[in-house]
Amino acid sequence: MGQKLSASEIEQFAKDNPNTGFDTCKYCNGIEPQNDMLSFDDSDILICEECNDNKFKEIEDELDESIDEVFVTAHQLFETKSGDITPEQSERLDSLKKQIFDLMLEQVKQNL
Repeated sequence: MGQKLSASEIEQFAKDNPNTGFDTCKYCNGIEPQNDMLSFDDSDILICEECNDNKFKEIEDELDESIDEVFVTAHQLFETKSGDITPEQSERLDSLKKQIFDLMLEQVKQNL
């Protein structure tokens, strides 16, 4: 993946590569040489690597926070003595979070 280009870099790149165009990130409007950005299957939406990484991180953080809130609520409702989790439960939870995360990404991509 490329790196966002400054105005002077765009000008120089265009001079050095007259037959190559540029792409613009849908989210930050950063400009990179054509075909250096990520795309989503049949969509014409392009995203730079930095925005893609940031969005993945936001989704992961939101998922973690939401799941943590559900566990806190369950423990409050049942008035448990602690919220301890065993290593095996932690591994299962991590696996389920990954599956949910993958499902969310699949569903988002199909709707872009």
